[in-house]
Amino acid sequence: MCPIRRCLMKERYVIVGAVIVAVFLAGCTGGPGPGMPTPPPPSLTPIVPVTTFPTLPVTPPENISVNWAGYVVETTFEYPDKNAIEAVEAVWNVPAVNCSSAERKEYSSAFWVGIDGFSSGSVEQIGTDSDCIRGSAVYYAWYELYPRDSVTLDLVITSGDEIHAKVMYLGDRQFMFSLTDITSNQSVYLNETTTTTVERNSAEWIAEAPVYRHQILPLSEFGPVEFMNVSVTVNGTTGPIISDQWEYRSIVMEAPDGTLKAFPTGVVNENRFTIIWEHR
Repeated sequence: MCPIRRCLMKERYVIVGAVIVAVFLAGCTGGPGPGMPTPPPPSLTPIVPVTTFPTLPVTPPENISVNWAGYVVETTFEYPDKNAIEAVEAVWNVPAVNCSSAERKEYSSAFWVGIDGFSSGSVEQIGTDSDCIRGSAVYYAWYELYPRDSVTLDLVITSGDEIHAKVMYLGDRQFMFSLTDITSNQSVYLNETTTTTVERNSAEWIAEAPVYRHQILPLSEFGPVEFMNVSVTVNGTTGPIISDQWEYRSIVMEAPDGTLKAFPTGVVNENRFTIIWEHR
């Protein structure tokens, strides 16, 4: 069974102002890469609806995307500094997905931290997927350094696992990618160099609906995903999402017809928030 991220061409769609900017990322065309095949999925955990979350008194400015939900940080959104973002990280639990109505269709949800992508053409990211493939739940971890293909990591991932992920810039176009499955005590650390000029002007914490053949895949039905211990390093200063050293915005995922698909809650204690699934 081939993880969606390793089989499909991916595209990024983010609405900036009133213009949808599509950044096309070349995905692989074969099966799983250097990673181990994903094991048979465990039994699904029932998704318990959650109706209320604590939020900040002040709601941050909001952006709308057709396939991203989460938060983004830049030095300023009007004139973001280039070469400012040095590291981004967070902890989350891999959400179970409900594939009971997926039948033979492919539904996908990706959860990641990354540098770039909000207002630039490059993306340096690492995360996990909770997908439905032919009616079965599939979980795996991956990283991507555009323009290279995404790579499935050699980790056995199951729903509920606690994940710590980080992307850090090392200099000379080299990035460090790390992902630790705290639950199963598995870790991967990789240093990769890009030949592409990168902006390093944004940091993101995102739930994403990947794209196949210019069509956004249905967003697999996941339980609430809390991003915890959220941290970013900007121009040598490390801190949470909320800081007087930079600006932050929420991103809400909406279909072109206005249907709400996923949204982040307000930020709690400056460094944690939850993404809620609403619609495929």
